[in-house]
Amino acid sequence: LQALLLLSWFIVTALGKRKAAGCPCADPFWQKVEAMLSDSLVTHSDVMDKLRRIDLLDRLSAKLAGENSTADCLGAVVGSAMSLAVIEGRTGHAGKAHSFLLGGVKLLPLVAHCFDDSPWPFTTEEILNNYRLLNKEMNACAWGVDLGICLESIKRWDWSVGGMGAIPRILLGKIVRPSSPWKSVVEAMDQYIYWIEKGVTLEALYWKSFLARNVDKKPGTQWVRPELADEWTYIDPCSYVEGTKAPRILNVGSGPIVPETVQCGGRKVPIVSADGLADVFWRLYDLEDFLPPWLPMQCYFEQLATCFGHDYFHLVHVRNALDHAFDLPAAILQLVAVTRLGGTVVLHHARNEAHHEKGQGMHSWSFDLSVQGRPVVRYLDKWLWDLTSALEYKAEVSVQLQQREELPSPEKAMGR
Repeated sequence: LQALLLLSWFIVTALGKRKAAGCPCADPFWQKVEAMLSDSLVTHSDVMDKLRRIDLLDRLSAKLAGENSTADCLGAVVGSAMSLAVIEGRTGHAGKAHSFLLGGVKLLPLVAHCFDDSPWPFTTEEILNNYRLLNKEMNACAWGVDLGICLESIKRWDWSVGGMGAIPRILLGKIVRPSSPWKSVVEAMDQYIYWIEKGVTLEALYWKSFLARNVDKKPGTQWVRPELADEWTYIDPCSYVEGTKAPRILNVGSGPIVPETVQCGGRKVPIVSADGLADVFWRLYDLEDFLPPWLPMQCYFEQLATCFGHDYFHLVHVRNALDHAFDLPAAILQLVAVTRLGGTVVLHHARNEAHHEKGQGMHSWSFDLSVQGRPVVRYLDKWLWDLTSALEYKAEVSVQLQQREELPSPEKAMGR
């Protein structure tokens, strides 16, 4: 515990400085640490004993506090934290694994430009993916259970090797694309870490509360009130697929309560539902002994074409969820990518949501109309993206305003 608290303090010190740092490291001490911690076969007791003997944490403290003459090797700090997270998770200490992961991830933007070229046996993508996965595990406890207690209840957490395609692609390049609100990959990565840490937690809290409040009280049922599954859309989906022999409908950002089919004339049309938190919902079903008739698939907006392929669905539907995406421009392009030629993407969202929610949690994006009446997307009231121009040669864009009372956001529902 003392070692864990010391490392957390080191990370706060380093973040306070936010000085430029590099990954090349010729220091014999750090080379020794690398050789020790990169061995996946080493046991927990062996590592902790060796760390005590070489005073690793004391050396880290001196370095990050500026008492060491060298200013490099920050990549070694990240690599050490990841190695210890692997060891702690594997030996049943998920809480300590999370602390090491959190510490390393907070420093990762400072070395993102060089860490993948360093000798450490981790990639930037792999680190962010494992931080995302462990945060989801942490949020997959029953309503009312403290997150710390949830972490400690995890008997074993294993590091996921690889993770290719698991995080937004914008975080993996050296520069950001023009259609992005972030000025650098470092800025985008900082926001992604916040999106995982705060956004996932608030969304999970909201849905845990919602499921707990809407359980069907009838004897013998193990699910929520059945009418909730029929409230997934405000449109008539059949009107968009009329005349299609074998309609394909995708409901994205579905939440945990999803429809099986929609009745179109004399036939039932299946509905595919997907959500970026589906794996959290699956855990919640288990905790409450729910037997939902249909389950959502795990897929982020930014990865739809990877999950489903290009040009497949006749109707793609999103209600009050797209503004929760991390990289909304990429998400919209993915929605178009999975839609067949002549198909339709229907987006139904509240206006200026990020402004009303003050940018909390996943609410960084707002849908709005420009002065000329064109549909636009804003990022934290700082950056604007014109949908008509952005989708030119890809799709025809139309917009209409409606007055409708929506469900409260996670922040409002939780009293935050």
